[in-house]
Amino acid sequence: MKTSMEAYLSEFSTMKQEVKNLTDITADIPYFYYYRDILAQASCAALNARGGWVYAVRRVCSDKAPPCSSVCANRALSNQDNQVKANGLECFNALHVYSAQRLSPNPSMDTDTLGLKTHRYNSCGGRHCGPNYCCCRSK
Repeated sequence: MKTSMEAYLSEFSTMKQEVKNLTDITADIPYFYYYRDILAQASCAALNARGGWVYAVRRVCSDKAPPCSSVCANRALSNQDNQVKANGLECFNALHVYSAQRLSPNPSMDTDTLGLKTHRYNSCGGRHCGPNYCCCRSK
């Protein structure tokens, strides 16, 4: 028969393991949820030909959404960062980052398989559903 202390420690150990399991399960969710943001930010930063602050700004994929030139020029956007609010932002490109197809965790199983997909527009215009990210930079 377990003493009350042994029972408590056993129950605590079980709860601790359940929390660890839950933490392990959810550890990759933020990364996976934001992977398109990460790809867009890296792409925008690489495409910028000059120094300064660079942002990948989400854009609604809709014919009624403003073009990236308007998204970046919006003062409410540049006012979110004290380092760019005085001069504002400008658009220098637009991207469509597609959802990733499922690849195997084992890289050797997916050789010669298409992976991530991104379309670069080389413009900031257009009101169509196409760019889902605007590349904005400090003026």
